[in-house]
Amino acid sequence: MGKPVHIFVRDEEGHRIPFPETEFNGVMFKGNRDGVIDFEIWEGETHARYTVLRAGFESKIIDTDIPSEGMYCESVSLKEETIQPDINPAQDFWCAEENLFNDNGVFRVQGLSVFHDFLKWLKGDRNDELNKWARSIGANWKRVFGSSGYDNIDFNPYDDYDRYFRELPLYLEYQREQGFCIEFTPLCRAEVFDSLQKCRDFTWDCSEVLSQHEHCWHNIANEPYKNLPKDVTPQQLVDCIVNGSKYDLGSTPPPSEDAYEPTGPGVTGHADRGPEWVRKARQGQEVRERYHKPFISDEPMGADANNQPGSRSNVPTDFYQFHALGSQYYGNVIHFTQGRYGNMPQGKERECVEAGAKAWADVPAKFLEGNFLYIMKNLPGEKCYGVELGNQGCAVVVKPNGQQAIPETGWVITKNIDNIVYHLEKA
Repeated sequence: MGKPVHIFVRDEEGHRIPFPETEFNGVMFKGNRDGVIDFEIWEGETHARYTVLRAGFESKIIDTDIPSEGMYCESVSLKEETIQPDINPAQDFWCAEENLFNDNGVFRVQGLSVFHDFLKWLKGDRNDELNKWARSIGANWKRVFGSSGYDNIDFNPYDDYDRYFRELPLYLEYQREQGFCIEFTPLCRAEVFDSLQKCRDFTWDCSEVLSQHEHCWHNIANEPYKNLPKDVTPQQLVDCIVNGSKYDLGSTPPPSEDAYEPTGPGVTGHADRGPEWVRKARQGQEVRERYHKPFISDEPMGADANNQPGSRSNVPTDFYQFHALGSQYYGNVIHFTQGRYGNMPQGKERECVEAGAKAWADVPAKFLEGNFLYIMKNLPGEKCYGVELGNQGCAVVVKPNGQQAIPETGWVITKNIDNIVYHLEKA
């Protein structure tokens, strides 16, 4: 028989902290929803040094003698973690005509695919290394899955449904504090949500939470044409969305440029990953013009260390061109292989992601309020797309041939970035 250990974990106001953890002699023990951690140690143990931790709170090291006989009980108080001063919390945003806005004006989605970020949270990992890196490259948005079942990952909300919905609002507020808006995609696993009623119930429960967090977007389902049960459509779930919520119905089958209708307040799409994928970033603007709603390209060609035609690319300049072209007209999410698992990219994959993110800095978000315009002449082999805002313009050249592009009459170049991105003014 071992010696029983009973640790009560509370916050500074005396409220119990659900599901704390402790590292005791190199072994992790998880607590219950009442803030109690129970386990056994070697009967002869007379001294202990251990760490008590919980996401959102400062960890605490306990170094203490313990009784030679009987149960060891301890009450531990954790201090709520404060926001680092160099982090600007994410702002609430809203939809207005073809754009998103926050208190600073037009708001452009600059996102990353971090599909299993919430799953990591449920396992006690706040993913702070990735958060810090994401902020450093200008990301302000994460696309996060609420379920999944690929590559031997079993993320099933029904494993502990009550805990799932206790943790979700805590996760969303932590992301706000870390500077990220969240695009939450609940329905990603048809074999779990295998009936219309299950889909409706889960959509409602998620919407009840998401609607209370104005920095969040509800992406009803990931690729509904394959991740909803047969004969279930996203339109059948719309009345389960809380009134006033920001949502979309998910992407239609590629290479479609249409959206499920009637649309929500916004539209998302999974861009064409064919041979001309870089140039086809233009399609997002066409969708935006067609529906007069904000558009988010939330799963385009993915970055990877290896080139996989039709799925993944390892050419950084292609990611730069694609996201520069799209950033003139709409919000975009950079998709990458390690992000599917909620992990940091490395090597060539990271180079591609960071090249895409550089486009956010080089193409000012203000041009989202401009008008599509061809303001550069196409040189042989090139394709150029632009935007006009007052007396200023921006243009992006796809597949530049090494020469500086020539502006249309009445425009002068004020800045040339690698013969790809041009800033212009009217002469």
